Parts: sequence; structure tokens; C-alpha cells
Amino acid sequence: MENEALSGSFDSAMALSDYYGIDLQDVILDMFWTSICFENNPSEGSWNFAHMNFGTDEKSLRFQYLFFLSEEAEMQRINSKFFEITKEQFIEFHKKHPDFKFADDNLEYSSVTNENYQYFYDKAFSGSGLAALKIAQFYEKKNTQNIYADYKRLLDVGCVYKPAEEVLPLFWLRIGAQNGNKECMKKYAEILKQSDDEYDKIRSEFWEKKSKS
Repeated sequence: MENEALSGSFDSAMALSDYYGIDLQDVILDMFWTSICFENNPSEGSWNFAHMNFGTDEKSLRFQYLFFLSEEAEMQRINSKFFEITKEQFIEFHKKHPDFKFADDNLEYSSVTNENYQYFYDKAFSGSGLAALKIAQFYEKKNTQNIYADYKRLLDVGCVYKPAEEVLPLFWLRIGAQNGNKECMKKYAEILKQSDDEYDKIRSEFWEKKSKS
């Protein structure tokens, strides 16, 4: 089931998330598989991913992006019981955050600097894959540390918000891949493929295929 989930099965990833989260009450593994759920099917997995990984910070643009992404998915369903249950939550959330908008890849600047960093950050967390790629490139130039020293499983990077400094290039590549940027998917897959961890290698194949689809 783990191999199926890492290869792209949403149902297997959700089953593992429920098993670790509900049956074993293992928060770390629940967060891990919830992340995989979201990446396997962003519309179906965005609700759980938002609350599991970003729910402690409702003001986070990433939380708002994921929350409204789940709303879009629910609105497209016919007679969705889940949407009826959560409709009031969506209404209240819109009242709290009336200015939120999904970000596209039309960027004001060509590259990230210390002065315009917040602009790219906001764009990337609101859905722009290109903004996330630019931030990853920004940190690649600054960071020469070996991420394998402390992270034997690279898939752990990005499951928890606010990553360590040495993994910021990888973190933003994953955000960009989640946002749908093909170059981020390809580069992220290449890094995962270099890992000795079995999970990383299987997941690298998932992102490589997705980058070509």
C-alpha cells in the first residue's frame, strides 16, 4: 500500500493517513501521508492537508490557498454532503479573508532579491509555481550545505511548515511542484532520485512522470 501511495494512488495514501492518524495516533506519519494525499490529488486532498499541516496558522497564505482549493473542488461535485457540512465554514472564511486570490505565474520581477522576497513568497504560497521556482533558485545560490547529512529521507522536507535553512531550496521546489510547475517537478524528482532512501526513489518516479504529462 505504501508503494501504491508513493506511486500516485490517492486512496492508498488516504488509507495510510487514516491508519496512522486515527488508529495509531502518530501525528508525524499522519502529516507525511496527508502530504502525499494532496500531491496525488490536489482537489481531493487539499482539505485534510490544509488542516493537518497548516491549520495552526489560519492567517498563512498557504492555508488559505489550500482551503479555497478544497472549496472549488467541493463546488464542482453534485449533491456533495461534505460541501453542505462545510459550507458555513467557507462562508465564514471568506468573511475573514475577503482579499485572498489565487496567484498566477505573471510576475512583476524576473528574479528574487532580499528586497522583493516577500512578494515572491506570497505569490508562491498562493499558488504560483513559477514564484516557488524563483525562490528555490534564490536559495540554491545562497546555500551550499549538504542536505543529505541531516535528512536521510528527503520526502520529510516539506511535510512540516517552517523548514530548516539548509533545506529551503528543496522545500520550495516541492511547493512549486505542488503548484503544478513542470520544472520544479523535474528538478525535485532528480534530487529525490539521488537519495538512498527507498521512499524517495519511488516518489522520484511519480514526479518525473507527472512532469512529462
